[in-house]
Amino acid sequence: MDTRWLAGLGLAVAALAPSAGQAQDFCWRDSYGRGVGTIPGACNAGDDHIGPLCYAPCPAGMARESGGVDCLSICPQGMADQGLFCRATEYGRGAGYGWEASDGLSNDGMMERCERDNGAGDCEMCGPIAYPKCKPGYSPAGCNICRPAQPDCAALGLGGQVDLSCAKKLVVGDPGQAGCGGGEHQDVGLCYKDCAPGYKGVGPVCWGEPPNGWSECGMGAAKDSTTCASVIFSQVSSVGQLAAFVASLGTDAVAEEAANAPEAAGKIAQLQQQYDNLKFSWEVLREGTPEIEQAIAVFDLANAGRQGYVAMDQLTTATTPEDMARASAEMAAIVDPTGVSSVIAAYTYPKCSKYFQPQNGQPTTTPPAGVQWVSGDDTTPKVVVAGTADGALLTPCRTTFGGYVRAGSLQGQTCQIGYWGMSKGVDNTGVLTNTADVLAWWPGPSISAGAVLVGQSDGLTANNQNLYVCRASYNGELYLGNTLDNQCKFGAPDGEVGVSDFEVLTKVPAQPTWFNGPNVPGSAVVTGPVQGDQVALCAANVTIVTTRVSATGARRSSTVSNAVLPGKVWNGACDIGWNGTEYLASSFQVLTSGTGILEWTAGPQIPTNAVKAGNTVICRGTVGSDVHPGAVNGNVCSIGWAGTAYNVAQFDVLTQH
Repeated sequence: MDTRWLAGLGLAVAALAPSAGQAQDFCWRDSYGRGVGTIPGACNAGDDHIGPLCYAPCPAGMARESGGVDCLSICPQGMADQGLFCRATEYGRGAGYGWEASDGLSNDGMMERCERDNGAGDCEMCGPIAYPKCKPGYSPAGCNICRPAQPDCAALGLGGQVDLSCAKKLVVGDPGQAGCGGGEHQDVGLCYKDCAPGYKGVGPVCWGEPPNGWSECGMGAAKDSTTCASVIFSQVSSVGQLAAFVASLGTDAVAEEAANAPEAAGKIAQLQQQYDNLKFSWEVLREGTPEIEQAIAVFDLANAGRQGYVAMDQLTTATTPEDMARASAEMAAIVDPTGVSSVIAAYTYPKCSKYFQPQNGQPTTTPPAGVQWVSGDDTTPKVVVAGTADGALLTPCRTTFGGYVRAGSLQGQTCQIGYWGMSKGVDNTGVLTNTADVLAWWPGPSISAGAVLVGQSDGLTANNQNLYVCRASYNGELYLGNTLDNQCKFGAPDGEVGVSDFEVLTKVPAQPTWFNGPNVPGSAVVTGPVQGDQVALCAANVTIVTTRVSATGARRSSTVSNAVLPGKVWNGACDIGWNGTEYLASSFQVLTSGTGILEWTAGPQIPTNAVKAGNTVICRGTVGSDVHPGAVNGNVCSIGWAGTAYNVAQFDVLTQH
């Protein structure tokens, strides 16, 4: 039989194969990466995170020294901190006022000079020299030293006494293992992001669960355990056959053909009846399907029927490309003594999502008002331009490939997109126009309400996601694409690329909007300067602990509350001041300006159009020579800076018009 026709028969069988619901018995489980695991570093609220461990907060009146894990008493006011002790310290009263020749034989001159400097009645003689009297609570120790009374260590909440020193009390730190933060779980000692519903994490990879009623089969899934065993055996044995052929340099081919002759004859007999019927269908498919013509060209170039499976990877018109490739390889395997076709047939299966999940390439929502996808090119009126690359304007485009919608950059009449690891130039089906809105590029991966929608993902990722227009730099060039799995995906010369540092095309809202940090968008509201730089306004949810001490100091009571408070972005955190305490929040939002007008209005009166973070009005005031944003707290602007909170009486209030 002409092997070319046999390969053609394989193509026809594959193209006319049963539906997926009839033929499916094995598929590769969907998967996606969830990043490199991190060392657990999350502690319970209020706990101290020291190294890899978590420690309970110190009791009232105690604190951890820098770098330490144990809690030590805080020295009372007026006592010096001397490591493990608090000491009521002496002080010197100087060299005194000695005798001078003009004093004669009287002490009056020495006393007069001493009292002139220290006050009448505040000096005394000690030996032949006048000294200032010791402060209340101190008595002379010799002439030069004033010594305090011995402290009552027990009454001060301290330990044993040694002269003027009280030992600090010590609470040994009781460490606990740090855990994973919200949205994470621990796997083999590291923290990973939780997998999407329907996926199970194994290290850095999220694996899709098998379809309902199916069994896990390694990295795949099979309709039952028997099918799983059969597929795995086929995969292992096909590789063994190929290895044997390579090891023998082909000398086993004749024997292999002879051994497989009865099986091959059986296959050919089963196919003979179908052959005549399919021959006509094959001619129709060949004439009407460019992909099959391309496959034949590859076949002819290879000049060997046993290599016809190479062409099968080009086909995209069957139920799945993998179904066609596998069926064609199975046909070629009949006359292929090398075992290559058997390996292809054994391993070429689609992902489970191609069988069992809907492939929806249509948007479920529309772009923002004024922004529209229209049929056209870079000459279309009001077309959006996203930047330049190699001196040419970059125009966002949208197209459909393989049934899925994608965004890319317009290049002539094609839309250059990234798709399944490839960079594809696909016929352009639409460009983005803008007739009314103000557009800006905001940093990802956060997606704001005004982000420009492309469509929906293909279900091959963690979930069916909305895709948005994005841009990113790669190897010194700017590219356009769409968001997917917290990356900007686009087509580059070396294939599809995913970049985590990207921007999202977004409609600028009319009103100020809070944007998830820590990235600061170009439209952020700023003030200052602080140490010579403008700072962005931010807000964070802060846990406030208020401690009240009784008049005698014997009783303490604490209340805990949460509030959203404004501050400034400083060193990657939101720096907030409130009730005498500075808070540095690592999770925060940044205020971005809308199309309206924002201005600072003199306080302390609060206008009705004041801008708030939560329920707290945003203000700014001066600390030293710097202008800081803060939170209105009563009649002051509370500002966090340098380890404390400043209450500024003269301040401005942010208002919008």
